[in-house]
Amino acid sequence: MVDPDQVELSNLPRQVVYTEADVGVAKVDALTSRLRAANADIVLEGCLGRFDADVRTRSARWRRSGN
Repeated sequence: MVDPDQVELSNLPRQVVYTEADVGVAKVDALTSRLRAANADIVLEGCLGRFDADVRTRSARWRRSGN
């Protein structure tokens, strides 16, 4: 997951994965925590930033390595 933003109160009505407790937290951190709480076996990585060519290249490399 890649996102440069923090959770804001205005996000809550339309981004239901977040709660008031997440306001001010990086969206990738809040979401990865929520998903890991739901499934401890999930494999994911959060990246605070924008999805660009560098992130795409790292993601493709990670998938090919089987991690």
